[in-house]
Amino acid sequence: MRRTTITYPDGSVTTVVTQRSGCGGGCLTFLAAVVVLFGPAAWFPLPWAITAYVGLGAVVVLAGIGRLVKNARRTAPGATPPGPLAPPPV
Repeated sequence: MRRTTITYPDGSVTTVVTQRSGCGGGCLTFLAAVVVLFGPAAWFPLPWAITAYVGLGAVVVLAGIGRLVKNARRTAPGATPPGPLAPPPV
């Protein structure tokens, strides 16, 4: 949770409380540990387990690329405002 205090020029104060959505890096670490410990190596012979881990790695890479693209689109600057108008002709 994060608190932001805004003080206005007239002296009034507003406190905004924002809560972070998601679970951050802890959930991903836990999920990775579960996949490694109880994933393909526990169920398949070695060649298939290796193939499954390569597939999981590809999914993770694609998800990361998707996240980067999403963040890049969200933070892209908008169009620049037009310049001042020319004065009317005399």
